[in-house]
Amino acid sequence: MIKVIVAQFKNSYKQWGGVLALLSISAVMIGFCFNGSVSVFSLSKQTFLNAHNPLPIFILPLVFGGITLIIISSGVIKLAIVSLQKEYVLWSLLGTSPLQLTLLIGGQLFLIGSISGIIGYILSPSLKFKCNTNQLDLSD
Repeated sequence: MIKVIVAQFKNSYKQWGGVLALLSISAVMIGFCFNGSVSVFSLSKQTFLNAHNPLPIFILPLVFGGITLIIISSGVIKLAIVSLQKEYVLWSLLGTSPLQLTLLIGGQLFLIGSISGIIGYILSPSLKFKCNTNQLDLSD
């Protein structure tokens, strides 16, 4: 079944490309917010004793952006599945059971999610590092 999932994914990679881009961007955003909030939280409480706590800068995009991304991602995934509906009907005409068809669609979604998660895992720490090196010294 894994060979069939990979072959079907390779056949319909153009349709899954938009989903991959959206999920990769969302993985980078979520990873950046988690990395930033963990970095801020791991600092000692003495650091932010007389200053503003920057933790909400990372938490608010995570909450509101996460809700928005769930809504948008579900719509984009649904659109990709509808665009591939002809191929799925063809698979069912060839004799696949509904369980096999569900495994095929779920396997393709697993591939897309895994690839975008790896992209987010790789890019989000480097984005956090780049933002840390570009900070201005406002201690005047």
